[in-house]
Amino acid sequence: MNTKQKIHHAKMAKWAALIKEQSDSGLNVKQWCSQEGYSIHAYNYWKHLLKEEAMKSVSLPEIVPLQQPIIPEQPLPAPLCMQTPNSLDSRNSCISASPLSVSFGDIQINIGPSASDDAIVSIIKAVRHV
Repeated sequence: MNTKQKIHHAKMAKWAALIKEQSDSGLNVKQWCSQEGYSIHAYNYWKHLLKEEAMKSVSLPEIVPLQQPIIPEQPLPAPLCMQTPNSLDSRNSCISASPLSVSFGDIQINIGPSASDDAIVSIIKAVRHV
């Protein structure tokens, strides 16, 4: 390490202590710099250099691209259809036989096609009161 590098290293150590002092003081940067007689520009310059130096010493893992697994498409089950009871409406109403999945935040509810009406009503009532 040459003399110039030693001086730079000493300044880095000094500013690391000063930045910690400012952080511990409870004052914002502008107030602390004014009180201690440092310019905000010098403070931000050395803080930036310290961050850059810290990032050089941190070894980050290599970024590995991820690939989504290839899942073969499966045919959807045929929907269950029934005639609507409304005499004015002759269209058919279809209900899918695939499972129903509802997510909200970290809560996930999965209802299979074989779930009873009572079970579905109970789930809806429970979720409504959460």
